[in-house]
Amino acid sequence: MAQKGEPLRRIELPGYPGLLTSTSTRIPGLISSDDLRHQDRLGSIPVRDAQVRVTRLERRFEQLHSGRRWANVMLAAFTIAAILGALLLRTRFAGRFCVAIAPAIVVVSLVLSLGGAARPVVILPVLGLGSVALAAAVALHRRAVACLAPAVLLIFLVVLWAWPETAGFAAIGPRPEEGGRFFGVSNVVETVLLTISLCAGAELGLAAILPLAALALVTVGWSRTGADGGGLIVFAAAFALLALRLAGRITLKRLALAAIGGVGIVLAFIGVDEASGGHSHITRAFEKGPAGWFGDIGHRLHLSADRLNHWHVALIVAVSLVALVWLAFQRPRSPALDALLAGLAVSLLVNDAPGDVASAGAISGFVIWAWAGTRYTRARAPARPDPRRSGPPRGRMRRRGRGAPAS
Repeated sequence: MAQKGEPLRRIELPGYPGLLTSTSTRIPGLISSDDLRHQDRLGSIPVRDAQVRVTRLERRFEQLHSGRRWANVMLAAFTIAAILGALLLRTRFAGRFCVAIAPAIVVVSLVLSLGGAARPVVILPVLGLGSVALAAAVALHRRAVACLAPAVLLIFLVVLWAWPETAGFAAIGPRPEEGGRFFGVSNVVETVLLTISLCAGAELGLAAILPLAALALVTVGWSRTGADGGGLIVFAAAFALLALRLAGRITLKRLALAAIGGVGIVLAFIGVDEASGGHSHITRAFEKGPAGWFGDIGHRLHLSADRLNHWHVALIVAVSLVALVWLAFQRPRSPALDALLAGLAVSLLVNDAPGDVASAGAISGFVIWAWAGTRYTRARAPARPDPRRSGPPRGRMRRRGRGAPAS
């Protein structure tokens, strides 16, 4: 059984022979402490070697726990290194690699989990080498950014739907052994998926926003896949602003219509999910009505404030917010960056992990900023005048063509 702040412990419940299961964890053999108060979520699988399987499950979580921190450090370090490379080299390849490295890491992490890998000596080298090779291969194609988001979203959609326990065993993702989220996507993975989705939307144009947003919402928000209610709201807000930026000038009327449309899409999506048999904390929150929704948001804000009492979390959030404010004032404005900033503002309200949201958001903001800068290479920039030469250029002056502006 998993409980926040406590190590995993074994329990036996009368009336449940074999291996315990729970709709809240979706990992056979693991339940949460909250399930004991809601036993309608519980079930069991009749197996002969239940004790052996529980022992293997405990060992796998112990191995994963020691490698998760280094995997997240690798994600941040590789992404920051790619950002610096893109800013220094200013090449299209470096810009595409900068966008591709973080999604490559989370995809390789998911594939390793699907293959059953758990030992850090296996996960960390494969994660590092495999993600760099995958990102480099993807960046070779000039349409890589446009194709990357649909491909990654489809991979997550299929894996999370067919093997829901996979995310809980990934080096980068939920941490079931800590009693928090057990399946779906974490705040860090959510931000990575949001970043590449917005880059793809900006690259493909306004016509691609609707299908791309639909794929992202199903992947992140469907109760049978990502089951991330906060992520559902974040993606809806970010894509709404991206559509506004690509459509032209933003007015108060357009902004209000986009906000109303985003809220309507989220509510309709959750309603269809529940009507089709979906069951998760999202559908349970939907059943509470508007009063319950605002109560949940208030509860999450309270949890976020509690986490800020730790000095290292407060420092990370403060530095990240300063970086995001700096990015917000950079010119020229990028539609993808504006949409990301809007999504992060919403994410800080609806999610309860301000450190993860702010730090991942700041790094993602610099990813988009660096990528946007490499879209205008040195070859396309105007040549600088030679400071040693003054006055008009030497040589024969060419006559202007008819209708050409005077110099």
